[in-house]
Amino acid sequence: MRTSVFGSAGRSRLTVLVVTTVFTTFGLLPSASAQHGKAKHDMGQHGMSMHGKAMHGKDHDSPDAAVSADATVEMLFTDFLHYAKIGRFTIAEAYAKKLLAHPDLDPVEVLEAANRDKQSIDTLLIIIKNSSISDNAAKVLELIEQGEQAKRKDPDRIRANIDNLAGDPQQQYFGIKHLAESGEYAVPPMIQTLLDPGKEEFRSGVIVALTKLGKPAVTPLAMA
Repeated sequence: MRTSVFGSAGRSRLTVLVVTTVFTTFGLLPSASAQHGKAKHDMGQHGMSMHGKAMHGKDHDSPDAAVSADATVEMLFTDFLHYAKIGRFTIAEAYAKKLLAHPDLDPVEVLEAANRDKQSIDTLLIIIKNSSISDNAAKVLELIEQGEQAKRKDPDRIRANIDNLAGDPQQQYFGIKHLAESGEYAVPPMIQTLLDPGKEEFRSGVIVALTKLGKPAVTPLAMA
């Protein structure tokens, strides 16, 4: 039987090299100079982690030392993505596990944290396909998708966006945009608004929003 030329350490280094190369190719990883500047900012003069936790000597490589016990959902997601991008998969995995087990885990909060980094979804997809932490990365991506779904269905958010249709042009623009994102879930309350004789000022905006929905509006309209 032929013995593999790569030991476990060799495979780990190869995985880091592949992921880092992909990130660099697609512009998902900062340049060396930008990383150096960020590292100085993150670590400061006293060896601090991204969110202020001291990390000295060997503790810098210890997953348990890296993850703060009182880290918030947003902090855990941000640090998970950061360490995954730079190939520190052991530490990234620790952040992912802590995030997924967080007692206050809210998919919408994870979604909002992901939205602050325009490259977060692309980064997660690359991690899922090319790293040793693909399982937990896939779970984090699933959380983001759950957050999207919850946000689309939120009745208070839908009602607020319908109210924006009677506002200034900017409010109308974002109201229509977010109602389109809610899709079929926004149709019943929009129909109710159309049928309400006391809300004539909303009608033109509601009609525009319904046209923006396209096919997702067909079935709810047919059932109305």
